[in-house]
Amino acid sequence: MKAKAQKLIGTLSDREIFLSGLFLYWAEGAKASPGAVHLTNTDPAMLCFFMRWFEKQGIHRSCMRIHLHLYADMDVKEKINFWSNVLQMPKSAFRKPYIKNSFHDKRRNYKGRFGHGTCNLIVYNRDLYELVMMGIEGIREQYSGGGFPVMRAV
Repeated sequence: MKAKAQKLIGTLSDREIFLSGLFLYWAEGAKASPGAVHLTNTDPAMLCFFMRWFEKQGIHRSCMRIHLHLYADMDVKEKINFWSNVLQMPKSAFRKPYIKNSFHDKRRNYKGRFGHGTCNLIVYNRDLYELVMMGIEGIREQYSGGGFPVMRAV
């Protein structure tokens, strides 16, 4: 199935990459911060894709900021090193992490999927924010059947 999927995907054009980024942002991006484009996730591959998407939109890595959400029992330096290496970003791009109190609860196991915390990738760029929001709005209007309110930050 992997080979079949890869054959169906093929090589993505710039347009397809742009649309993929819009759909990803529509699903996972923060829409309440006018002037800033935020994508938050635990999947390093998704964040690497979105960094490349930013670059395709003319955003240099030096304009990208990272804000980690971690648990109190995590090694903060280790997690910053992990994300810095995976994203190939300097530690100077990282804001002070948000540290959530940890409750040693057997029902929550962040050691697997969330073992490196949650990473928020941020670009402060009003033009990019408007492009993303208007792109998503265009897709909504064309394919949703209409009748849905416009997504705008309050």
